[in-house]
Amino acid sequence: MDVLLLIRRYLRTRRIALVAALFVAVSVAAMILITSVMDGFRHRIHTKVRGVEPDLTFRMKSPPRDHFDKVEEMLAGQMEDKGGTIVSLSPRLVTVGFLFSKVEQARGPVEYRKGIKILGVDWERIWDVIPLERIIRDCKDPFMEFQGDLRQDRDVFTEEAVPGVLVGEALARSLRLSTRPGVLFGHTNDATNVTGRLVLEPGHDDRWRVDGANLGCRVVGVFDSGRDDFDGVHMIMDRWELHALRYGDGADRPDCTTIHARVTTEARGRLDDLKAELAARFPRLEVESWKDRNRGLMDALDVEKRTMALVLGFIVVLAICLIFGLLYMMVVEKTRDVGVLRSMGFSGRRVVVLFLAYGTVLGIMGSVLGAVLGVWLVKNLNLVMENLGIEVFNPAVPYRFHTIPTILDPAQVMLICGGTVVMAMIAGAVAALKASVIDPVRCLRYE
Repeated sequence: MDVLLLIRRYLRTRRIALVAALFVAVSVAAMILITSVMDGFRHRIHTKVRGVEPDLTFRMKSPPRDHFDKVEEMLAGQMEDKGGTIVSLSPRLVTVGFLFSKVEQARGPVEYRKGIKILGVDWERIWDVIPLERIIRDCKDPFMEFQGDLRQDRDVFTEEAVPGVLVGEALARSLRLSTRPGVLFGHTNDATNVTGRLVLEPGHDDRWRVDGANLGCRVVGVFDSGRDDFDGVHMIMDRWELHALRYGDGADRPDCTTIHARVTTEARGRLDDLKAELAARFPRLEVESWKDRNRGLMDALDVEKRTMALVLGFIVVLAICLIFGLLYMMVVEKTRDVGVLRSMGFSGRRVVVLFLAYGTVLGIMGSVLGAVLGVWLVKNLNLVMENLGIEVFNPAVPYRFHTIPTILDPAQVMLICGGTVVMAMIAGAVAALKASVIDPVRCLRYE
């Protein structure tokens, strides 16, 4: 009880101690806020990436002509209806090319062109692997909405003489493409897809060359995945149309580049282990997860979060050093008080408890106040920014974020607060050890 009374007295008389606790609170609040914002950005980017990525990708090391059929046959026992973890499979043929559009402007026709990545898909299967219907409907521009009945049917895209294609919203804007021809001046839904075609040199069975090949197409839909890096360069079309364009009719070339798979919800939680199991079971297959394909982005986000936590950790350490300096100066200034306490029977152990508890109380006060402040800021960050007139995202720049995303992790808050209290205890312990070795006779010999 006497220790608590002394701590209370020190808190009331040493106002600088409250300043130290306030500094700790600001540091803790900053750590909670920054880590929550970093988690929010990471989760938002993670969600956008997952929106257009399959869980797993398969490819035979030496793909045959019937690539998809062979892989589907190999994985038949891994399908969900056979007790496995794979829900659906979808083939994809990938190549690069150019997309051209010619738009009537007031000064005459203007041609736009851009290098793209062409994805050839099976219209009946792709819907079960990636949420294609959702990202098509996410495009809210009335001149880019899907025309007609959006069905999981190849005929929707191939029923006319000119094949239908899907393009990303950013790509459509850069090439002035629309799904409504003749409605909006300065736009068109007609485009020309140009890519390289592999052909055999005349008179040779194993010598290939690349010739240009083009195909007229019409834009029937525009998708918005939330990723400008994807929407700005990707076009989706029928796989067999692309195969004929790329290799020619009847060419003995692999019918797809990769096979994409969606796994069960339970298997998504152990995707790395599932990938390793399938790779070991099927040595002829190359297996990739969506994390492998986006490793650089995910690693960059992790490094950024760790770096920011390290910087903010130094700020907390600085606040704890302030507490240590305060306690140490108190030991020096309170030498007479310590001597009196020791002469009255206060043992060295109780002196240690006094200053250790004092440092702990300051750490707890700062941590609790910082936690309350940090949680409030996380919950109201966008409102605070709006009231302060701070414009984080410039409306003139097409960011994919309109508000600052935050995710509050209670375990992370507890870890930050607990670590701060422990460091405050250590600071108090160092000062307490100094006080415990003071000789009461030397403290009082001049009194």
